[in-house]
Parts: sequence; structure tokens; C-alpha cells
Amino acid sequence: MLFDKVNSDISLTPELREKKLTEITDYLDSRLAGVSSFRSGSRSAQPEKFHGRTADHGQVAKNWWYGVELYFTAEPTHNPVAKAVTYLHDDARYWWQQSGSQAIPSNPTFADFKQVFLSRYVKPSDSAAARAEIIHLKQTGSVEAFATEFRNINSRITVGTPIDTTTLAGYFFSGLKKKVSNALTTHESLQTIHSLALLIPAAEEMEAKHWQC
Repeated sequence: MLFDKVNSDISLTPELREKKLTEITDYLDSRLAGVSSFRSGSRSAQPEKFHGRTADHGQVAKNWWYGVELYFTAEPTHNPVAKAVTYLHDDARYWWQQSGSQAIPSNPTFADFKQVFLSRYVKPSDSAAARAEIIHLKQTGSVEAFATEFRNINSRITVGTPIDTTTLAGYFFSGLKKKVSNALTTHESLQTIHSLALLIPAAEEMEAKHWQC
């Protein structure tokens, strides 16, 4: 349970542990408020929809996340990420489709989803700086390392409209080493070059075939 996880986390200071326990308790109280009856053995209440509006940032997002964790603790599933994202709606769904899903591995763990969600809706952001950084980011090591740094910077863009995938692909392509981008231009289609989801693996494969960075 979440209480056990918090109590057993030795990295937390007493003050932070108490704060987290209070937040969990407040969330549970908010979910129980208004519930008039409980039938023993009934299934856990599903998480509420999360819309990602400005008013949903901060504590509201944190409460929603606690609800998701409680639900999947009580109702385990083999793919909790795929299930959790079905509760994202409106702005939150757009964020997930445009950038959130691209900021984590293709087969993400629940911890991966938690990190990118909290970075987007709970933790303080430096969106303006991230938008500037991603435009000028350049590959200095491997394509894989460049892609990881690129995704991390993109995940910090939490204010305003997410950058669309075609524009992101353009930023990524322009940041590649010249020999890699030239090879992609010669051997790959425009469809691949204009899609970040296709471009990153194509660049990694091209580098693996021809160069040792």
C-alpha cells in the first residue's frame, strides 16, 4: 500500500514523510466524502477523468495520481500504463499523444509513466527555457544519447500547447551530426524524416550500421 511505501522510504526526511502521508490521507478523505454506502467485496472505484486544464495542475494532479496508484494496487493489470492513459481526456490526452508518450520508452513501466506525468502536471516547470533548448540542441555523442536528452527536454515543456511531432522531428533532424542527417536524407523517405517516432529509430539504426560514435 502507499502508506507502507512512504513509511519504508529511507530517503525521505521526517517532515517530507509526514507531508506525503498527509497528502495521501487528504486524497482518501476526498474520495470517501459523499460515499453513502460500501458493499464488502466490491471492486475498487475507478480513477476519475483527468482533463489537464490549468486548474488541474499541482495538487489536483497529485490527488489524481494517488487515485491511480491506489486503483492499480487494488486491481492489478498486466499493462497499467495502457489502462491509466484511458483516463486522460481533453488537454491531457492531447499532451499524451503529442509528447508524453514520446518522452518514455516504447514499452514503459508504470514508474516511467509516473515520472513523465508528474513532470508535466505537478513539478515546477521551466517550459520557456526548455523550448529554447530543444531548438538548439545538438548531437555530441551517440544518437541514442541525443534522443534521450531530446526527450527529457521535451518533457519539461509543460506550459502552453505541446510542440507537434512534425516540428519536433525537424528540431531533432537539425540537431543530428551532419553525416547522420545526410545519410538519412539519402536513404530514408520524407515520411520518416518528418515523424519523430520513425526518425529516432531510423537514425539509431543508420548510426549502428555505419559509424561508431
